[in-house]
Amino acid sequence: MRKFLLLSFFLSVIMGIVVYNVSFALMNSTVSNNSNSFTSASQFSATPSATPTPTVTPVQLSLVINEIQPQGTAPAEWVEIYNKSNSPINLSGWNISDNSDQDNLPAVTIPALSYGVIVTSNTTVSVPSSAVKIQLIGAGSTQIGGSLSNTGDRFTLKNGLAIIDAMDYGDDHTYFIGPNNVKHH
Repeated sequence: MRKFLLLSFFLSVIMGIVVYNVSFALMNSTVSNNSNSFTSASQFSATPSATPTPTVTPVQLSLVINEIQPQGTAPAEWVEIYNKSNSPINLSGWNISDNSDQDNLPAVTIPALSYGVIVTSNTTVSVPSSAVKIQLIGAGSTQIGGSLSNTGDRFTLKNGLAIIDAMDYGDDHTYFIGPNNVKHH
C-alpha cells in the first residue's frame, strides 16, 4: 500500500510539471503568419491596450433583396432592399446585377431596420418617404441591370465582390427550387 501511495505521489508531481509546462508554453508563445507577428502577453489584465483592436462588424448578411417590380417599362421598375441590422449601411462600393448587366449603387445610407428602393435615373416611381430612394446614376442608369425581364430574371446584391443576397423570379431558375421541383443553382 505504501508503494502505491508513493507511486501516486510521484505521478501527481510529474503530471503537475507537465501541465504547468504545457500551460506556460501556450500562454507564452509567439506566432508568425504572412509577415505578421503575434506575441501573447505575459499576464492578462482588464486594462485596455493603448492601440484598440479593430472589430469587424458583420453587415454582409444584413441587407436583403425584399421585393421587385419588373412589370412595365424601365422607368416604372424598382427593387426594394431591406436593412435587417441594427446599424446603418452605406451602399458605397455595392452593386446589383441581373442576368445581363450590373449597376453600381450610389453612396447612400440605409438606416437600421429600414427599406431602400432602387430606381432608374428616369424613374416614374414614387418612393414612399419611409424608404430611402436609391436612384441609379451614370451610364446605363435608365434601366436596372439589363432591364428587368417581365417573364423572369435574377438579381445579385454584392458588396464589392462578396455576394450578399440573390434571388430569381419567373422562368429564371438560377437560385431557388420552384414548383414541380425545378432545380435552381
